[in-house]
Amino acid sequence: MTYGRPSMTSHLPSVPLPGTEEEEHSSGTPSPMAFYIATIELYRILDSILSDIYRAWHGRSSPGSRRHTTKHGGLDVIMELEEKLFEYENRLPPFLNWNRPLDQATNPEQTTLHRQRNVLHARYLYLRLLLYRPILTQLCAECTHPRTQADNHSGSSSNSSTLYTSILSKCAAACVRAAIDLVSFVHETYHTSATDPWWYNGFYTSTAGMVLIMSSSCRTILAELDASLVHEAWSTCEQILMSMSSFSVSARNTLLFLRTARTQVMAENGSHVDSDRNQARQEQGQEQGQLQENPFVDPNGPFSSHWDASADELELGFLGPFDYGEMQGWLGDGS
Repeated sequence: MTYGRPSMTSHLPSVPLPGTEEEEHSSGTPSPMAFYIATIELYRILDSILSDIYRAWHGRSSPGSRRHTTKHGGLDVIMELEEKLFEYENRLPPFLNWNRPLDQATNPEQTTLHRQRNVLHARYLYLRLLLYRPILTQLCAECTHPRTQADNHSGSSSNSSTLYTSILSKCAAACVRAAIDLVSFVHETYHTSATDPWWYNGFYTSTAGMVLIMSSSCRTILAELDASLVHEAWSTCEQILMSMSSFSVSARNTLLFLRTARTQVMAENGSHVDSDRNQARQEQGQEQGQLQENPFVDPNGPFSSHWDASADELELGFLGPFDYGEMQGWLGDGS
């Protein structure tokens, strides 16, 4: 996912997955195969998102070239994949569906089932974020570089353009809400045993944090959201990565990168960066002190005045070229 490569299941033949109904009926307990099947189904949707929306393995393109991939029928593809995600959630067996309480009859396996449903829930939220993110990137780019009057009069009529923009705004807001939900869910579970490995949680948090930062650059998107929820989610994102930075260099580098990006976005939009930053540093003590030397604001570094360095040149922690390219496409041109 980090590098936009096909998943390990993308090469599997399109054969029906094994059923579990007979096994569950005979034993009266959830089938151990259910989680495996649900994971494969979710990865198939991920493959579709990467190939049909991002065209991740159809040749690399230059930064920013995907800004308008949602046009010319692209929205139809997004809506189709959105429907697949909704169908996936509704078809999950009750013991894996995070919207339903665990049956008391499954108590002996409750710890395992709790972890399995949490893993699926986090990955589901990540896929929703991934599905809508190109639209978010497109709107952010248009906010940074508004269209000229000639552009607005070319192509569709004004009514069509208004409807189109409204749909895009709703989809972009859905991306941000998925990011908020993902950060909240990781924060709720990452200190428990019923969760993904820590590096997954770090990756989810970093990706969601990038979306939260991007949303702050576009008033069209913020108009669809509660700004206080976005701010709260960002604070939670910082808290999670700060906690992980005590044992993970990736978490430390990601936090430094995201903070630098957010500072630049806020400055360009005339906003103030969190006023409680100094207080947070004092509370964190020595651990926070380790984060004050930030290579991303080094005036002699490749990242200070232009955001055109490749991901390979930067130590981005959990964020790889696939994710960094989304941010680079609009933020770099605005510097």
